[in-house]
Amino acid sequence: RFLSGEDAGGMDFSVRGILRDEFAFGSRLQYEVEIESGARVTVEKLREDRFHGESGSSVTLGWNSVHSHFIKET
Repeated sequence: RFLSGEDAGGMDFSVRGILRDEFAFGSRLQYEVEIESGARVTVEKLREDRFHGESGSSVTLGWNSVHSHFIKET
């Protein structure tokens, strides 16, 4: 999720990056964030929980390990 100053604590993981794009898929929105390593991360949110950042803005993402799953390369 996107973190702000008041909720930055308590996350198992966090990364900083630049918001690169927003894509609308009906009731869902996807955000593409380029993190400091150069990798691209996708964040998905419901439309009613839209993130109000602008493309090119600095963001911090955070998540807990219980909400993580790895996708094996094939």
